[in-house]
Amino acid sequence: SYYTSDPQFAGSSAIPTIGTMAIGVSYIGMPFVNPVALRYVEYQRHMVVGGWALAVFGLVAASFATRVWQLVLFQGVLYGAGWVICYAPFLLMLNGWFVRKRGLAYGILFGASGISGLFIPFVVEALLRRFGFRIALRVYAIATVVISGPSTVFMIKPRLSSSPSSPHASAQPTRTTSRRGAARTELVGNVQLYFFALAIFLQGLGFFIPNIFLPSFASSLSLSHALGSTLLALNSLAQVCGQIGFGYVSDKANIYIPTSASTLLSGLAIVFLWGPAKDFWRLSAFATLWGFFSGSYSVLYTRICTYLAEDPDAAVTLYGIFSFERGIANILEGPLSAWLLGADENIERYALQKYQGLVVFTSVMMFASAIAGVGYVFGNVKPRWRGSS
Repeated sequence: SYYTSDPQFAGSSAIPTIGTMAIGVSYIGMPFVNPVALRYVEYQRHMVVGGWALAVFGLVAASFATRVWQLVLFQGVLYGAGWVICYAPFLLMLNGWFVRKRGLAYGILFGASGISGLFIPFVVEALLRRFGFRIALRVYAIATVVISGPSTVFMIKPRLSSSPSSPHASAQPTRTTSRRGAARTELVGNVQLYFFALAIFLQGLGFFIPNIFLPSFASSLSLSHALGSTLLALNSLAQVCGQIGFGYVSDKANIYIPTSASTLLSGLAIVFLWGPAKDFWRLSAFATLWGFFSGSYSVLYTRICTYLAEDPDAAVTLYGIFSFERGIANILEGPLSAWLLGADENIERYALQKYQGLVVFTSVMMFASAIAGVGYVFGNVKPRWRGSS
């Protein structure tokens, strides 16, 4: 929003690409970084710190940009690449610490980012308004170093040492090529995998649209920018609760229950709350329900993977594939949302007329994503708890 009003960048059609590249690259890179982190276990901590530093550097470099393509490169591609290099081995180490309560652990982990979303929109808006994007990016980079630096550099570590001389090294089971091949064959022949893969892609196509357009929807209703940021904060708070709650449920219930509930209830919230909204209170109800149900969906990936794959390495590979799908969906969302956004605005019409295409498309994607539940009829396999190795 700030870049579109900045004289240096205003008028460029590539501005929305900045955010979609940052998120898209971080998702798409997962299946490429995961095998490296699995192969070179002894360098996982180095990858975490190196990726984190690369993401911070991307923010600082973007603060010196004078062209939109530089923002796309540094705040988009470089930041996203640094994030996935940090994040992939981080998740592998988390898997080593938690097995039976892994869903809850992921819920708490993802909920932490939701807590930051309670105040970051207000802080960034104030920085941009008072100092401009250059100072705002540098302050954000410094804050990242100060807040997350100590834990990233000194505290995050695998549960078991990967050194060959470690007393735990011999306890690590060796997976032969034939065993890995058998695991892949098992996955390829699993019909439920394809239903889940389709569901994740469809949910990803619609997931980011409300978060992107809620502030502008609020502006169309003549609500203040502060109220628009409040909607995002409500969304983040609800997302925290939903991620922890759904993470806990995924440890206890059949995985089809939380996945189907998340998408179906998200779709209903769009149809009956976002579309008819004409005031802040209905929009706030939608932002809350959308954050709780839709924002919790990605927490379920880890349990979907362990549900489908017996081999831990295969489960990690699946997680990378699902993240790749999410990244492709995110990148497609940019041009799709631009095409669906109407030109004429009428406050008396459903979804203010201008946003009708977005509301209909997002609700259809949510309802269609519930197709994962159809996979249940092809075999209800009980979750099999794996060892942390």
